[in-house]
Parts: sequence; C-alpha cells; structure tokens
Amino acid sequence: MCFTEVKRIHCLRLGEYQGLPILWRLLEAKEEGFLLLLSQFCLEQKRFDEYSNRWEYSELRRWLNSNFYEVAFTLEEKSFMLPYEGDKVNLLSEEEIRKYFPSEPERQATFANDNRAWWWLRSNYPNTDNVVCVYYNGDICNSIINYTSGAVRPIIYLSKDVEKFLEPEEV
Repeated sequence: MCFTEVKRIHCLRLGEYQGLPILWRLLEAKEEGFLLLLSQFCLEQKRFDEYSNRWEYSELRRWLNSNFYEVAFTLEEKSFMLPYEGDKVNLLSEEEIRKYFPSEPERQATFANDNRAWWWLRSNYPNTDNVVCVYYNGDICNSIINYTSGAVRPIIYLSKDVEKFLEPEEV
C-alpha cells in the first residue's frame, strides 16, 4: 500500500491488546510521510495518577510507554513508531481534540464491546487536581486524577515506512 492510499484510509490495524487487535483511526497524514493515529476504541480503564495532574509525571504516561508499549506491539511494529511530544505512546491534548473532533458527537467513545466511556486527555486542568477529559456525551470537561474509571484511548505517530506493513481495516 502506498502512502497516498494510506491517506485515504480511515482505520488501520496495528498491535494487539488483551487478545484483540488494536484498530487505529487516522487523524492526520502529513506530506512529509508521518501518520498520526488514535485508537478507534478505548482500550483500558486507568487512573491518571495518584498525586499529579501533569502528564509528564503521570503513572498513566509511564504505563503507556512501558507496560502497554511492550505488550501491545511487536518489534517490527515498534520500529515504525516515532516519538510524539517525547513519547512513543501518548494521549491527545485539549487543543488536539478540538482540532480533530470539533463537535461533541465526534468525540464520543466506546470500548470494543460498545460500552460507552469517558476518556483522558493529557492536558491538565489549571489550579486543581484535575485533568481534562472527554465525557460520555463528547463534552470536554475535567476529572479528578485518581478516578480509575477513566478510559485510555492512546495516539501513536508512525513513519511512512509502515505503508508496506499495514492493511486497511473495515469498520
């Protein structure tokens, strides 16, 4: 599959978590040959952190870039992944969610079993112990950092070299 074809695809399969393939939604294909992908479904429920609302110090960031990264992707898949904001696996920011999903219905998310979810973003909510999140109805709001019911919907940044490896997924 060539890069031009990849840009026309809405969903790709890459990695596996808890025995299920991970489907990724294409958010942006840059002409330089980079792909920004968001997981189609929420993958897990985790707290953001016990003490900090700062992404760079959060246990959720550590989990995504260690445990999740190691378990979910093969060595070949990892070889296509590029750092995005310093991480191999990341979350969207409040600015990015507004850019890629301007309306509330577009922001609504589920797990693969169709259970609705609210999900974490990496932006902190100023002067509080809260983090910005996307609520069930797609509203951008905030939640206390240690709620364990927050869903994880990661993003990854891939090199265009992945085009030889990917197959489109019908959704």
